[in-house]
Amino acid sequence: MLTTPDHDDALTSVPTFSPVGPKPSGFYADCDPATGEEGTTLRAEDFNELILNLRALLAAAAVAGTKGDPTILRTALHRLYAGGSHQVVATQTLTPDAAGLVLVDATTADVTLTLPSAASLPAGSPMFWFTRTDDSTHVVRIVPAAGDAIRRGIHLLEYDDPFPLRSDGIATWYPMSPRPLISTVRPRTIRVTPTGTAEPADPFGAGAFDSLSRALDFLAAFHLIDPVGGVITPAVTISIAAGTYVATDTTSLSHTDLGLVEIAGAGKASTTLQYNGVSGFLVWTRVRLVRDLTIAGNNAGATAVQGVIVYAGELVLQDVTVTGFKGTGIEVPAAAALTFLGTVTVSNNGGAGIQAVAARITAATLVASMNAQQGLFLTSCDIEATTIQTNGNGTASGVHLRGGGCFLRVGTLTVQNATPTAAVVVADGAIMRPISLTATNTWSAVTGGTYNVITAQNAAFILGSTSLVAGNRATTSPAVNTVGNVQAFIQAA
Repeated sequence: MLTTPDHDDALTSVPTFSPVGPKPSGFYADCDPATGEEGTTLRAEDFNELILNLRALLAAAAVAGTKGDPTILRTALHRLYAGGSHQVVATQTLTPDAAGLVLVDATTADVTLTLPSAASLPAGSPMFWFTRTDDSTHVVRIVPAAGDAIRRGIHLLEYDDPFPLRSDGIATWYPMSPRPLISTVRPRTIRVTPTGTAEPADPFGAGAFDSLSRALDFLAAFHLIDPVGGVITPAVTISIAAGTYVATDTTSLSHTDLGLVEIAGAGKASTTLQYNGVSGFLVWTRVRLVRDLTIAGNNAGATAVQGVIVYAGELVLQDVTVTGFKGTGIEVPAAAALTFLGTVTVSNNGGAGIQAVAARITAATLVASMNAQQGLFLTSCDIEATTIQTNGNGTASGVHLRGGGCFLRVGTLTVQNATPTAAVVVADGAIMRPISLTATNTWSAVTGGTYNVITAQNAAFILGSTSLVAGNRATTSPAVNTVGNVQAFIQAA
């Protein structure tokens, strides 16, 4: 279709249109020599107006005018208003003419569909509507062309998860549905590396983020579907490579689906999340697992920031170190749940190692060392632990329990170098006892000191089921098997 006259007598710009004539609603008439009808004179402006309208239509549809091509007008209208139906069964790059309904069948293999350039389609219409027709374990990925982006990043297309996309006509594709699903027929991995970027082109493939917070922000765009009932396999693992990741903003763990997400470092000696002048983690929901990394502060600034604050929900830590914060290492202001797997160490913080109120805490091995205040300061908490070690903590007790309903069941409790007050304080109706009656159930303290190593006061109760070793120069208060300190009691088997 000729939309650009290319003769020698063609002008380079459109001439000025004449004013509307005396018959603005007139029509064309043919000449008829038999009757003397001269017909309507065809003027250049008549064709120019037609050409301008054709060019506007083609430009809106991002279709190039091609001389001699009888299909471009149909293509433009198709792109703008129709969209067709297209079926794919293999990896391919889509063309603009595939816009409309795209049915994807990945029964035989994984399928990656690369979108056409966002600039090749008009802004807004037509849209791509992707629908997957199989429910196999193969992966269907929708990725942008080089230089383009999908507003929420890469998309995994799952069975029963229609996914509409529209172009902005420049370089971005926008999803037009609510939060898409990641229906994890098999688990997914998002990577974080020191060489990652703020917006990787393919977060579920070769691309990697440069920070945990950005990976979490990306994941928040999706709704996760549990692959195996939440028993063993996470829906998504955020894998953080070895390195130190410096942050000046706190990481908020508030995505409602984090109960299906595992945050995994390369080892607490290898992967460090370094928070400068701010708290580390703020937890508002159930977090399935954070493992094999160090959450570190830089002990700087005037504010006593915390390493981890659990405001609500549940946090599971495995082989994690929380260290170097000016305030408390781990703080639970109100009822929440903490689970510690492997060895969790809370050390070198400016406040208590762990300070919690009305929390439920389960631990394998918990180490609270070299904190400026208590190792553990727990109010009305329910604690069950195999091993608790506190050493080198500062101006208060290694372990301080208080409040009715505060109950510590522990296998081995070792308290060392707590000065200058009691190493263990159980007060105000709190109770401490070992979990089982075995020879490993011992409480011990470093020999020396003139303070009470183990103290029960104000209707508190300590039961030492196997052995209670206070240290050669130390005492218990009240004396073992004697009521004292306002009806408190310490019993040793």
